[in-house]
Amino acid sequence: MPKKQAKQDAETKPAQPEANEPHFYKADTGAALPLDDQASFSWTASEFIAHEKSGSWYAALILVTILLTGVIYAIMRDILSGLVVIIGMALVGIYAGREPRELQYSLQSDELWIGEKEYAYDSFRCYSIFSEGVFRGIDLLPMKRFALTQTIYYHPDDEDKILAILGVRLPNQEYKQDFVDRLLRKIRF
Repeated sequence: MPKKQAKQDAETKPAQPEANEPHFYKADTGAALPLDDQASFSWTASEFIAHEKSGSWYAALILVTILLTGVIYAIMRDILSGLVVIIGMALVGIYAGREPRELQYSLQSDELWIGEKEYAYDSFRCYSIFSEGVFRGIDLLPMKRFALTQTIYYHPDDEDKILAILGVRLPNQEYKQDFVDRLLRKIRF
């Protein structure tokens, strides 16, 4: 009876990982790394890339505000609508001058931490890697239609460590930036 039990155990527990088990393929070595449920990696990075805004940038913002307020007033003939545009653009100017905070990022086996906020991996559909100058980042695309995309920045030397954890939990998908994303990057917001 014990021999029969040992034979059944050997049949149910393969010595090597099977092809359908989760793994991360590291292209430069050609080796498959098994998924480690205890894998984690933490780092500190800026919450966004701060672009220096000159006086001409703020002058252009004021000019756009005046033009947009004029067009809105001409169409709607309502002073309140013009005031809403002015207040909105003033908030954009204040937000544009804000310095980024240093955030602690942490990839755990079952969750992602950005600062003090916890996110489950199943709240994201996929991730997309991008470069912005010398900086590297990952956009985490949400499952919910109107939820915000979460962006994490990291040092290029940490990319293998981050993708080893993130790559087995979410699919990588090339992300086409929409008009607003392209506009914000173009005006260096």
